[in-house]
Amino acid sequence: MNNGPLIISELCDFVVGLYTGIEEVYGSPTYRALGRPCPLLGSSRKLVFTTTYWLALLHPMEFLGCWSASCCLHFRQHYGHGRWAPSPDSRSQNRDSHAESIFQRRLLYMPYFPPGSRTQELDPADPMLRGLTVRKLSFAPVDGSPRLDGLLLTPSSLGSRPPEGLIYYLQGNAGNTLARLPKFRELLFPAAATDPPTLGLFALSPRGYWSSGGPLPFPLTALTPPGHRLSQRGLLRDYGRVLAELGQRSELKNVPVWLHGHSLGGAVAAQLLAEMCKAEGGTDHIAGLILENPLPSVPHMVKVLYPSKWLPYHYLGGFARDRWDSSQALHSIHHRIPLLVIQSEHDELVPPLLTRGLYDDACASRLSDPTNNPTHQPITQHAVIPHALHDSAFSKARYRLTVHRFISRTMPHKK
Repeated sequence: MNNGPLIISELCDFVVGLYTGIEEVYGSPTYRALGRPCPLLGSSRKLVFTTTYWLALLHPMEFLGCWSASCCLHFRQHYGHGRWAPSPDSRSQNRDSHAESIFQRRLLYMPYFPPGSRTQELDPADPMLRGLTVRKLSFAPVDGSPRLDGLLLTPSSLGSRPPEGLIYYLQGNAGNTLARLPKFRELLFPAAATDPPTLGLFALSPRGYWSSGGPLPFPLTALTPPGHRLSQRGLLRDYGRVLAELGQRSELKNVPVWLHGHSLGGAVAAQLLAEMCKAEGGTDHIAGLILENPLPSVPHMVKVLYPSKWLPYHYLGGFARDRWDSSQALHSIHHRIPLLVIQSEHDELVPPLLTRGLYDDACASRLSDPTNNPTHQPITQHAVIPHALHDSAFSKARYRLTVHRFISRTMPHKK
């Protein structure tokens, strides 16, 4: 019952991707200057019309497919009888249902974008690695989860000595770890800071990203084992278990950790820390939380991406299983943990008002906590990076200075 909408969705993606690729090649000014018609679509004059036609036709089919799948699952759970009755464990299985997670994959998880992100290899001669010791760490599969890879970067000047602190970086929804090497370099080598600490940085490639294992590519996505699927629960499990394993490594034992999440990674960092706070002593090694242009929640972002209420896409947030509610997560985090929220002035993806609202909400929650020590208020900081876009804040001097001053201020032995 659930496979029909999924197959429709996958076929929609395939056809739209095919036509989009054709338009990129045969619709380019260079190719049109040659005066050659597209062999599949005819003349270039018909190209845009044909592509627009398919886009207009297929995306509503995708919407209806997800809607019908939701109705079928709801019917089976609450009204099913006989052969339509749900199995005893179907409720847990439905949480990760492919049909239910269609739109969160489309909006959130893009491990294959830009093209080549899954096949790019680490180049030791990359100029961005100059002065850095880089190790690619692999983490074996556990209980059905995929193999995970990540990069551990430390200044070469450290030699065999451990860093004073570790930045645990949680990436956004697209691209791979290698695409973020310029950012990692800026974080490890500040241009200007007073007595900057010597830091290390670990960036995990969660399931489906870069060289880590994960969901099968199209058209085999429907055959992905449950433990390999991209989902909120899966990402939290990946980041959580790797963070725990890093703390057991001899070179990183007792090293304070700052969780640094960007965009979707900011929501992951907040949710991960909220879960860690539930366990006694689970956050003893966490020195701070850095949220850079964090995703406020999936329903909020869907309405931002599709603001027109006349389009069905405006209401897709209600179908999302992975809600990534950062505000709710921040309410569950121990208020003693320092918080830094970084906001790009000209963020073109996450509206600055949403980021500011997230910070104000966190401040109100922390200040109203009756367990606060009046003589030692929790460290909560907000920084706006002028002239920065969603992904370019790291290139600004104020960004680097803000991050390193925050880390220096919250370093355990410097409090």
